[in-house]
Amino acid sequence: MYTHRFYRAWVSERKLFRFRVLLHESDIEIAVESDLTHRACEALSGARKDIEGYIKLHPCFLMAMDPVEYDTTAPAIVKRMMNAAAIWNVGPMAAVAGVIADAVGERLSDHSKSVIVENGGDLFIRSGNKVNCALYAGKESPFADKTGFSVDAPQGLGICTSSRTIGHSYSRGRANAVTVIAEDSTTADAAATAIANRIHSAEDVHDQLAQLDSDSGLVGVVACCGDRLASWGVRLFRTDLQGGSVT
Repeated sequence: MYTHRFYRAWVSERKLFRFRVLLHESDIEIAVESDLTHRACEALSGARKDIEGYIKLHPCFLMAMDPVEYDTTAPAIVKRMMNAAAIWNVGPMAAVAGVIADAVGERLSDHSKSVIVENGGDLFIRSGNKVNCALYAGKESPFADKTGFSVDAPQGLGICTSSRTIGHSYSRGRANAVTVIAEDSTTADAAATAIANRIHSAEDVHDQLAQLDSDSGLVGVVACCGDRLASWGVRLFRTDLQGGSVT
């Protein structure tokens, strides 16, 4: 079922060429320096073909809620999902939106210095300029439309979110939103799922982020549940999505 991507209206106008690529369930918004629609379509089609082909041969891969045995014969994109799942103790499909964002973003980075790929709210960002991002935690959250952070991504970063209350992804926890910034979107997606799985009440928010360290492979985390909000590795600022936009 199609979900209206209302948050795309919050993006500020920039001197980048913006377009959408759609294929089956994938609905991707892209911003680059020139029209790279054809290359984006090729990257998305290739990524989906490898993942879907592997699932046909290994149906359990699709529904696994825990890491699966590493398969040396799997396509490279599937191996990335397996590796991230093993590190964060989640099923490999927890990283699917992130790994597709990586596949498209990395392909386009060969042709554009600035690349923003948004896949269902998960992001691949490469930019020589600071990029401001906003946390969306749902209309019922006291932090809705009010919390932002900035990232520097000259070499590329992934920013992914997991939630029990918004979106279609499954979470074992009760967090309104856990947003993870990592060196790639595949890692960010798996980590966001894992951390969100561990937050079952507002009291868990600070405790779970306090357990992270510099060896986690993450750049930053923002998490909220109920009336609690915490961040690790990133500074927050106040934003107003209803009265403006995010660059």
